[in-house]
Amino acid sequence: MSKTKTLAFTAACVIVTLTLIFTVTAQQPRTVDANILKNAGTTQDPLPGTWLTYGLTQTEQRYSILKQIDATNVGKLGLAWSAPLVEAGGRGGTEGTALMWNNTIYQPMDNSIVYALDARTGEKKWMYDAKIDPVTRSHMCCGTHNRGLAISDGRIILAANDARLIALDAITGKELWQTKVADINQYYSLTIAPRIAGDKVVIGVAGGEYFIRGFFAAYNIKDGSLAWKFHTVPPKPGEPFEDKAQEDAAKTWTGDWAKYGGGAPVWDGLVYDADENLVIAGTGNAEPWPQELRSIPKDQWGKWDNLYTCSIVAVDAKTGKLKWHYQTVPTDSWDFDGVGGFIMADIQIEGRTRKVIMQAPKSGVFYILDRTNGQFISAEPFVPVNWVTGFDKKNNGRPVINPDAFYDQNKVVEYGQTGRVPLVVVRDKPIQQKVGCTRGTRWQGCGCRGSRDFEHTPTRCEAAGEVARRKGLEVGRPGLFCVDRLEPPCRFQQQSRRVAAPGGEERELCPHRVDPGLLKVVR
Repeated sequence: MSKTKTLAFTAACVIVTLTLIFTVTAQQPRTVDANILKNAGTTQDPLPGTWLTYGLTQTEQRYSILKQIDATNVGKLGLAWSAPLVEAGGRGGTEGTALMWNNTIYQPMDNSIVYALDARTGEKKWMYDAKIDPVTRSHMCCGTHNRGLAISDGRIILAANDARLIALDAITGKELWQTKVADINQYYSLTIAPRIAGDKVVIGVAGGEYFIRGFFAAYNIKDGSLAWKFHTVPPKPGEPFEDKAQEDAAKTWTGDWAKYGGGAPVWDGLVYDADENLVIAGTGNAEPWPQELRSIPKDQWGKWDNLYTCSIVAVDAKTGKLKWHYQTVPTDSWDFDGVGGFIMADIQIEGRTRKVIMQAPKSGVFYILDRTNGQFISAEPFVPVNWVTGFDKKNNGRPVINPDAFYDQNKVVEYGQTGRVPLVVVRDKPIQQKVGCTRGTRWQGCGCRGSRDFEHTPTRCEAAGEVARRKGLEVGRPGLFCVDRLEPPCRFQQQSRRVAAPGGEERELCPHRVDPGLLKVVR
């Protein structure tokens, strides 16, 4: 072969090779990493139209900046496709927020099942069943629910109900690793959506109805190995402390409190602040609820805070060491979990920009804190409450507990027919006879647009927006799965609730779950 032909052949081979490389590269989806997640859902989002983390943005503001659908064309939306997610007659549903990446919808289901569906057609790409331990259903409270997934480095992260953390290949659904977070046989479980914090995935345990010691922990995304763990209650009396935070917490408990556990699960309410490199968690109820069962004498009720139950806790994302905490309900005796969803935002307060974290949990109070240091900014009820009489601003906003809200075997707490609420009623001394709505919020998230707009997702009582209105913020309507009497009725009437809304009219709220077994997409 001549030199000229040889050069031509070599050049052709190079062109073909480069074309193949460029083609393959172009077909590869962009990997989600810490930088992508930091800007996800914002105006700097490199992958607009995706939904890469539980609250859309790492600040969990849940407000989409997309503008293709607006008031002029929303009425034209209709069903594009539907996909059955359980077999006919089978049990299943979801409380989980789907993720969207690479034209794929990743939908978590009850019982720790994940579906990957083509967002354009509804075609199933893969399905993963964690095959949870058979004892799980009898060893956890309130159903085998899953609230969401996480995605990073080509992995879908699933928190299985039986306290396993599992990484799946996002393209194929193949299991890459799994880690035992806790023991389901000791009544630890998982229902939370994992959160990504740099090169780690953070998870918190459920089980506050049982005798657990709550915690949240970080695991390395690469292999699932434990990076750090923060306990939300101290060790049993006489056992060594893991760090000074646990030693300090132990001073707020008394007697043989650990006989029945301690509680403070982290079953929801978890965010990562990339700017401050903080993981911020909301903790649940003290266990058991009655103070006397936590070894607190009657003459000392309200004097033992029982840290870090019902608190907002911030730790260093690298080490897991405590940075600050604020207790939303000291010495909780009413199951007023502090695990409601968070919103982080930078807002103008008294002429300067503050980096804040906001929460509206079961206590019925809307809390605003400086997320850099835990400094109290404000706390205002968004539904009628009577467990608290005020907040001591000289003591970083410490709630002032109404002593009439405490109870024992002779003063039994009663709740209205609509369920447990921030209005406490005791049998021999009614504090508030009429119950207006069921609790404040539980796990339903809030939404925020910029620094001026605040929208509260279902609280089961629309009075939730009143705090935002008083602060001069524009308030949107309740979020998805919440309808009023003027709109189509609830599909599951037997599960609906009628509650009083501002202005005196009654509203009927649907259950906070989508139709079991059916995922719908409209366009």
